[in-house]
Amino acid sequence: MTSLETARNEAIAWSLSLRDADGDDAVVEAFLRWLEDDETNAQAWGEIERLRLAATDDADLRKQDATVFDGAEPQEPARKKPTNIAPSGRRSRRSRYMPVGIAAAILLLLGILNYDAIRVGLLADYVAPTGQVERITLPDGSTVDLGAGSALALDFTEKSRRVDLLRGIAFFEVTPDASRPFNVKSGSVSVSVTGTAFEVRDTPGGAVVSVQTGDVQVSSSGVSGETANLSAGEALRAEAGRSVRGGKSQIRQDEIAAWRRGKLIANNWPAQEVFEVLKRQFKGTVISGAWSFGESRLTGVYDLKEPEKALRIFAATQRLRIIKPAPGIVFLSPI
Repeated sequence: MTSLETARNEAIAWSLSLRDADGDDAVVEAFLRWLEDDETNAQAWGEIERLRLAATDDADLRKQDATVFDGAEPQEPARKKPTNIAPSGRRSRRSRYMPVGIAAAILLLLGILNYDAIRVGLLADYVAPTGQVERITLPDGSTVDLGAGSALALDFTEKSRRVDLLRGIAFFEVTPDASRPFNVKSGSVSVSVTGTAFEVRDTPGGAVVSVQTGDVQVSSSGVSGETANLSAGEALRAEAGRSVRGGKSQIRQDEIAAWRRGKLIANNWPAQEVFEVLKRQFKGTVISGAWSFGESRLTGVYDLKEPEKALRIFAATQRLRIIKPAPGIVFLSPI
């Protein structure tokens, strides 16, 4: 049976394909075969359709399409061409459907997340399940604790060891080998070591590197030939095109990779980065309709073993309310 997460991704892709197919019989027939192939596909399509239908103002269309695409086992009489464009109409003030803006935002972001999932799936050698930390032993004996929902790719040769952190957060314990430097790349940021223990966390503009033991060297694309050396107890926020010198700070040892113990310790973190860690603790999809958390920064301890409680606390600090429009989907909307 197809996993629900995979089926949701496929359902989003079909929604986009049907929208652009303009009634093409071959596309519609292929879609119907996919829909009937696995009951999980029907469930996932029902979820996506409920979100789409929530964004239309035509009550008759909602009723008609909701009957056909309700996630139940498809029936033969229902084999009609799916309608993915809804006409406009007057919206009842007492409508039980979510606001159009929220539904549209969810559909848009689900599409973006789908493409990101495809990109990571094509490139990654390891992807940690949501809500779980995965320990990986690399070919050279080094170990990686990969944070929930995080992903990485390997490129090991006889002369080099390279890891690309494609998404998320990871803690590395590197086996010493002076002849083969160990390099970690996260977006525009590169970290080079020979043997040490350190954490790399991706950020929208680069990465944050924190060292537990040993020494590392950090560089950033767009700043040619410039590096920063970090030692145990030091951290650095690096961004593309910005100097890596002078940005070091001290960090307590218990703050480094605290997520391995089920805690997120944020010390003046941008709210967006706290959200990125929290959302990967959920089995479903967590989306923020705030689009940008601006300059908001947070300091606090979040219990990752109780993700719903942690998310509620986070939402309260950002004046967001939590909406669950469909099974497996959590949406944060401004109050």
